[in-house]
Amino acid sequence: MYSVNDVVMYGVFGICRVTAVEKRDLTGKEQEYYVLKHLNSDNSICYVPVNNEKALNRMHSVCTRTEADELISHMSFAESIRIES
Repeated sequence: MYSVNDVVMYGVFGICRVTAVEKRDLTGKEQEYYVLKHLNSDNSICYVPVNNEKALNRMHSVCTRTEADELISHMSFAESIRIES
C-alpha cells in the first residue's frame, strides 16, 4: 500500500507523487483511488483504483538517491569498447 507523498513510477505516465487516497465515483461505482500527480506537470493527474491488481502492477516505488548510489557502487564496470561501422 502506498501513502500520501510517496513517489512512484506509474507505467508510461511517468514519475508521480501520491497526493491523496480518496473515494470517487468515476465508473458508476464509488471506490478508493490513489491520486497521482505527475512531477513535471501541474495539470497531469491520474487516478489508480487501489483494488485493481493490474493497475497496481504498473505502479512501482522510486528509490532514493542514496539507494541509487548504493546500487551503482556495487556495479562492476567493464572496459568500454568502440564499435566502428
